[in-house]
Amino acid sequence: GYRSAGEIIAGISGLNELTTYHYRFLAVNGHGSSWSGVKSFTTPKDMSGWTRKMNVSFTGYGYQKTESLSSIPMLIILNNSISNFSYPDFASSQGYDLRFTDESQSQELNYEIEKWDVSGNSYVWVQVPLLSGVGTRIYAYWGNTNAVAQPAYCTNGATWSEGYRGVWHLNETSGVVRDSTSNGNNSVSIDGNVNQDASGMIAGADGFDGWNDWIKFNDSASLDGNMAALTLEAWALDTTNDLTNGRAIVSKRRGVDVDQCYSLFSFTGHKLYLDISDNRDMTTNALPSDNAWHYVAGIFDSSVSTGKSLYVDGKLSGTGIDTNVMVPDNSSYFCIGILNANYGNGWKGSIDEVRVSGVARSPTWLWACYMNAASNSAFQTYSGVAVNSGSDQDSMPDTW
Repeated sequence: GYRSAGEIIAGISGLNELTTYHYRFLAVNGHGSSWSGVKSFTTPKDMSGWTRKMNVSFTGYGYQKTESLSSIPMLIILNNSISNFSYPDFASSQGYDLRFTDESQSQELNYEIEKWDVSGNSYVWVQVPLLSGVGTRIYAYWGNTNAVAQPAYCTNGATWSEGYRGVWHLNETSGVVRDSTSNGNNSVSIDGNVNQDASGMIAGADGFDGWNDWIKFNDSASLDGNMAALTLEAWALDTTNDLTNGRAIVSKRRGVDVDQCYSLFSFTGHKLYLDISDNRDMTTNALPSDNAWHYVAGIFDSSVSTGKSLYVDGKLSGTGIDTNVMVPDNSSYFCIGILNANYGNGWKGSIDEVRVSGVARSPTWLWACYMNAASNSAFQTYSGVAVNSGSDQDSMPDTW
């Protein structure tokens, strides 16, 4: 006989979660047989054991940008201002039962908790698989007494796998400053009068008094090896408005033109500078002198004619020609807060969220990072929290 085109529905049980299955159909009649093409589907993460669910939609991104950003870490801020949100609903007092999935709920997402505060804001960095268009959405789940062990990806650097060589949140109130990437570039000393308990742009920060305060890290191939491109990022608060002296945010050198890899710093005219080796051919606008936090980024890219570019608060501030083919690879220390050891003048103010990447971040990537931190509630929308109270543990809404 003959059957017109339409749906064929078959029920299947016993499938594993987060698994891709392939299938095809065989049609048989009196005239012979024929196989359909191969199709596939991926089963979603089984979240039936979680009692709370919320979505986060990045509504502010697609209205202004069209570039798709892959595996970008985005900041999620949890607090009691979110409708129906309550910390006692977590099965773990440290938030270890928290999970995230992508919009299809078929992919569990890497995340890192920077700070967990049941009496205020909790700051969580989630690696969003694709930020694209209006309203890219991810889901958060919590409230599972059988999932109170923190996943390994929360602490092994998986969240910062997309080209990051070092990420320092500077949220420690004392002791070692830890690198959140898998490279383990942790501090070896904290010199001078660094205040590790300063107020930050995101959670805590480190404060510097402007004279020989700095955080020292040993040389590592991950910080300067095999790099034809480089991005340096940080949130910085400047309290000095120095028009004359060099004051570094981050630097890797032993001295002026001595084992010099790169430096991001303010200098003449209170402008932002990016050195690669001994090349300082750069023109920028003066940094704001408003005693407020600003997001600064320096980019080196040997594949483009200009070579270097600087951004302040997600906007291009200046470009410069750089003929270097690679970032120099040498044994100099990596520093936060000073150009090099015993330089004297250092950063005066506070520094937060320092990042080193071995790739040239796009202008859109930098803009998204800026907006995500500076205007979190405008950049993304937090839905109200839904409660899974059904006896079958499957009564949460499927659409939001």
